[in-house]
Amino acid sequence: MSDIPIWRYLSLAKYIDLLRTKSLFLPKASLFNDDTEGKWWAHSNLYERAKKWSQSPDNVRILEEMLERAGQDTSALLLEIGRSYESANEWVRGILVIAFRAYPHKRREYIEDVISSWKRHYNEHGQVVQQWKSDMEIYRESTYISCWNRASSMSLAMWEMYGGGRESVAIRSTRSKLETLLKNNDLFLKQHGLKGGVADVEYLEGLKSPDEEVQERIYQIIFEQAEDVRIGIFTIKPSIFDFEREVRAMIYPNRNLGDPLEDPHPVTSGFPLPILCNNSKREPSVSSLIDSVYVHPMLDSNSMMVQAVKEMNKCFGLADLPIVSDRIEALGADIDLPEQP
Repeated sequence: MSDIPIWRYLSLAKYIDLLRTKSLFLPKASLFNDDTEGKWWAHSNLYERAKKWSQSPDNVRILEEMLERAGQDTSALLLEIGRSYESANEWVRGILVIAFRAYPHKRREYIEDVISSWKRHYNEHGQVVQQWKSDMEIYRESTYISCWNRASSMSLAMWEMYGGGRESVAIRSTRSKLETLLKNNDLFLKQHGLKGGVADVEYLEGLKSPDEEVQERIYQIIFEQAEDVRIGIFTIKPSIFDFEREVRAMIYPNRNLGDPLEDPHPVTSGFPLPILCNNSKREPSVSSLIDSVYVHPMLDSNSMMVQAVKEMNKCFGLADLPIVSDRIEALGADIDLPEQP
């Protein structure tokens, strides 16, 4: 899995900047075009909560009417509990069972406490939603991500969407090289109070209205599968994005989950991670990350773009970095026969 090719599609300007800085830039998640990035864990929790507490007004009414019919008579209340049980929903039934088993003089008090609790949770829902939104925004502001496409070959659709046309390149690497990049930057990350990790994105159907199965899968990804919760929340996306097949290198604040949630770098739009050789000198070397550079599949090896990339590579000491031109062509030169001697 670690050596399956991964691809990153760049404009020529961004490619030159990578060569110039000898670093991979990781922008903050909040700058991505997808406004749902990192929000699906919160959405799943709040969706389940809203679904549960939306029943609260009707359930409160059932219990209040039952208490009103019984008055202060403990025997009458026991009778009302029995009468109400058959027609009650599962949630109310659970409360009636507990009330039935309680001491007679505690039954009314227990049901009144439940009513009070349900009303409080219902009224506090808006505050809970705002708190989740605030927390997720901090995660989005303080997490930095480099997105790659995991595929055996380059994708024309990805090229057009993320490269921006023919004046762009695709750089090819592997997941293991991304992991090595983060490992080689341990000191850099520690100096900035950060941690890092690499993870595959999982694309799920039904995120907007998650059922129990989807909610369970989200839990597994975040708390069991991911190296860290803060990585996990950025590895969940709707199935509509499945074509991206993302591998993500991520860096995020190195803090305990119980620490106050805050963005330690509020004015930082992203971090450039130096691309270092995996040796004792830790010298910058772009070739330690990039296996090869591809030009647009509509261009041939004699195109101006190939020449431009070649010159750029040479200027930054990467004359030996392979440049691949794999033009999509039908009825081209490859069907001709060589001239007879």
